[in-house]
Amino acid sequence: MVQPNSQVHISTPASVNTQPARHWIGRLFLMSAIPLMWLQDSLSLTAMVVGGVIFFLILAFNDSDRGIRRRPSSIMARFMFAVWAFLFLGFYWMGNHAAGRTYFSFADTIICAFWITLIITAVFWSCLWFASQLVLDDPDYRQWTIAGGHYFWDTLPAILNPDSEMIRNGGFVEPSYTDFTPPPHWQHQCPVCGARVEHAVDVCWNCCYGADGDSSAYFRRYGR
Repeated sequence: MVQPNSQVHISTPASVNTQPARHWIGRLFLMSAIPLMWLQDSLSLTAMVVGGVIFFLILAFNDSDRGIRRRPSSIMARFMFAVWAFLFLGFYWMGNHAAGRTYFSFADTIICAFWITLIITAVFWSCLWFASQLVLDDPDYRQWTIAGGHYFWDTLPAILNPDSEMIRNGGFVEPSYTDFTPPPHWQHQCPVCGARVEHAVDVCWNCCYGADGDSSAYFRRYGR
């Protein structure tokens, strides 16, 4: 029989930010297009400063409530980098080489990647938002959103959002297991310690949550 509290060392609490630098790198990469637009005289200095501040605040706001999930800045930066790599290889390097002159500058690759990323994100965000309105009354969906799940960021493919299914579904840091590791089909988490358990309603084998019938931690975590 598994002895509670002897098998697991909680290495990272659910409230700890495990991505201290990744989203900052993403923000800087995304915002690199704004000064380039100013250098190309497509933005005035005032527009660059005001636009940069507004865009930064939007990114910071979107990143603020993601907990341990992948930040939107990181996800968008991954997408923008993929678009930039395609434009750099296909247009800047191969296209200019084939033409024998520079039709597509290096700055153009970053600026175009920036706008393509914003436009595609806005289109798919809007489509999925309308789709999400159809399932607002579903209790499982409400529970997932209360736990931090997002209809757009957490449904993207792994190449853009490499979060594990456990993180996407629960949004809580899983403990570091030592003597006992829950089997893969245990896909629910204890609302107190984050250990994987077999059933949605279960007594946690690690911290004994639920053994006394007190479910207040569940309602604090999920709000229902």
